[in-house]
Amino acid sequence: MKTSRKLYPDDPIAEIRQIREEIVAEHGDDLHELCVAAMRRQSKAGRKVVDLAQQKPLSARSAAVR
Repeated sequence: MKTSRKLYPDDPIAEIRQIREEIVAEHGDDLHELCVAAMRRQSKAGRKVVDLAQQKPLSARSAAVR
């Protein structure tokens, strides 16, 4: 079976960086807006979102196990 070289980009790292730049540009080069949009997509997905800020510190959790 002959595979086509067109299946893979010439430089996958350059392609990933280009896509990243396009996504960032969609949000006006604003990291905060990009994060807010990502959180909106996550909440619309209907999956449970884990909030690590709500967890007890590791020292408190390990003391409870003892």
